[in-house]
Amino acid sequence: MTVVNPFVLIISAILALVLFLTSLVFIFKNEQKPLFKLLWTLFVIFVPIFGSIIYIIKYFVEKKGMNHTYAT
Repeated sequence: MTVVNPFVLIISAILALVLFLTSLVFIFKNEQKPLFKLLWTLFVIFVPIFGSIIYIIKYFVEKKGMNHTYAT
């Protein structure tokens, strides 16, 4: 049986917390309707790691999409 090193456990917990808090900051920083903020917040709270990763990816994809201007 493998025992998890406490150092690895602490580092993983810190990274998960940073990911969680970053996604919450991005949610409230974004200019979405309050209902979307509420739904994303609930998603991130109930599915912390997966929800945070999904929202951060979504945030940067939308941000990158808004910065592009197409010549017409």
